[in-house]
Amino acid sequence: MTLGLAPVTALRISYTGELGYELYTAPQYQRHVHDRLWNRLLAIGSEDPDPAGGEPVLHAGLPVARLTSAAFGFTVGHSLGFAYLPAELDVNTADLEVEVLGNRLPARVLEHPPYDPSGTRLRS
Repeated sequence: MTLGLAPVTALRISYTGELGYELYTAPQYQRHVHDRLWNRLLAIGSEDPDPAGGEPVLHAGLPVARLTSAAFGFTVGHSLGFAYLPAELDVNTADLEVEVLGNRLPARVLEHPPYDPSGTRLRS
């Protein structure tokens, strides 16, 4: 697969029953892959309907990306989505929205994974 600009081999694994993947790429792509994975998770303030993927992501009212996938996170209590945001976009901005069926919903880039950010559950 390609993640951002990097060729990556993804293997599905699970040691404890939680869905997981291992990603393999050449050393020169590792920082790029890390940045793409960690700097772009979105929390979406939706009630109903929830985004499903393909919805536009807006910054300051202008489209900058589309959700690649999205769903309601029952464990965390809000919708989550993935999007490839432009590298030059300040990810700390509070000016992100996702448009779902004509409604603009507030969105924010998550600094940490929303579920078990320390990985404690996976290691126990």
